[in-house]
Amino acid sequence: MARPVFWPTNDSYTLGSGGVPYAGQPVRIYTAQTAGTQITDLQFVDANGAPTEAVPSGVLTSDANGLIPAFAGPNNGPTTVWGSHGLGGERLALTCGPGSAVAGVSSVD
Repeated sequence: MARPVFWPTNDSYTLGSGGVPYAGQPVRIYTAQTAGTQITDLQFVDANGAPTEAVPSGVLTSDANGLIPAFAGPNNGPTTVWGSHGLGGERLALTCGPGSAVAGVSSVD
């Protein structure tokens, strides 16, 4: 099975209190909403969803607008993962569509 791809959406921002987006915020990906294991086998993807390079230490970084970048999980990996930005609140639910072709991200704050 190919690596599941997780595309950013309007809900995939690192937000602090008051809904302020945080740029340059590290985001770690986990297997569960609470506890779980950190997933470090992540790769950045190009506009077609093809893996390009490994994510250093498996830690994503939000862009200048606080948006989490598109990434691929491990081969045969879960199609729902959880992003922790360390700013408090609950982890973000990140889901991948069938066949890794479509994905969405939703906040559980």
